[in-house]
Amino acid sequence: MLNEKKVEHIELFYDLIFVYCISKLTALLAPMTEHFTDFSPLPVYFVLFLTLLQIWTFTTFLINRYGYRHMTDYLCIFVNMFFLFYMADGIRDGWGGSTFLRFHTAWVLILVNLGIQFAWKRHKHECMDGLDEKIIRRYMTILFTESLLAALTIPLYLKTGIDLTVVPLTAGAVMTALSNKLFSRRPVAFGHLAERVSLLIVVTFGEMVVAISRYFTASAEPYFGFVVFLIVFGMFLIYLFDYYNYRDESVQTAGIGYVVLNIPLIFGINNATMALEAMPESTSGTWPETVYLILSLAVFLASFRGLALYHKPEFRGKETDRRYLQMAVPALLVLLGAAMLLVHAQPRICAALAVVLVYGVLALRWLFFRANTKEQRIAAFCEIRPRYDE
Repeated sequence: MLNEKKVEHIELFYDLIFVYCISKLTALLAPMTEHFTDFSPLPVYFVLFLTLLQIWTFTTFLINRYGYRHMTDYLCIFVNMFFLFYMADGIRDGWGGSTFLRFHTAWVLILVNLGIQFAWKRHKHECMDGLDEKIIRRYMTILFTESLLAALTIPLYLKTGIDLTVVPLTAGAVMTALSNKLFSRRPVAFGHLAERVSLLIVVTFGEMVVAISRYFTASAEPYFGFVVFLIVFGMFLIYLFDYYNYRDESVQTAGIGYVVLNIPLIFGINNATMALEAMPESTSGTWPETVYLILSLAVFLASFRGLALYHKPEFRGKETDRRYLQMAVPALLVLLGAAMLLVHAQPRICAALAVVLVYGVLALRWLFFRANTKEQRIAAFCEIRPRYDE
């Protein structure tokens, strides 16, 4: 039954809040993208990004394992959506007493709310067994411990100015990782988890689309609008192709590794957004902007290598055909990345090379797919339909 679990509409509504949170995170990097000389906002951005993603992950695992369209499920998500708005309000350039307090108080309350919901499931969920008892107790331990540590950071910061946000975040991540063996004994509904992650990634791409919209104004040069759109759409096609064709829907997993391996994917998309938004529209291209775009694309593409652990058997292992096509992806990245650095002062050529890189990778992945499958099917666009005879 778990493998047939579907994403609920309440979960989709919950993801809409993350659109707002991601937009706040994007705004946090705005000073950096003006000149790409001050990277001080990046560590804060990364910690807050992981904090929000951890909350999303805990909520997703709760619904994935024990959600069953009960009023308490809806109430839990509704309350957390309310608190997420207060967390987003604390995502600003530089911590302050009030913003830090609002962010961390909301964080603590969200974790406590999730812990209480797991406790409720322990007593009310149908078909509960001894293994479920152990799993739920472990989640409760993780959530309440992290919430306590997060609460302790508030008075410490207000009295000393020392920000230890990373401590409860790391503690929660370490305790979750150490629990992977226990969680693996009761695999998640992988189809549901993969769909939830994909929706979060689509939200991130949505933020990317909003960011590049400035290239489509009356004062903007059409060339850059066209080229940047090709880059964004190509990156989306690479992800879409992997999701529909390579992913093994029958995999049995605790889900933690799958979520972790998608973090650099989301991180790469978000930072590529910053680089594309700052792409110069004149002949005064700069070195830091080009380097940042190349590194963002490298992180984005490298994440698919890690996600190969969740690919169908015919697409992983030494027995696959034409493995050189996989090795050609990093080679193409190095080659065209070096070319982009050489012409960084000519943004038109640099942007065109980025287009060649993105669609070159898409072509290589498509060729590798064709070499190792009998289904000649691209994403969900070329479906095999039954013949209709009158």
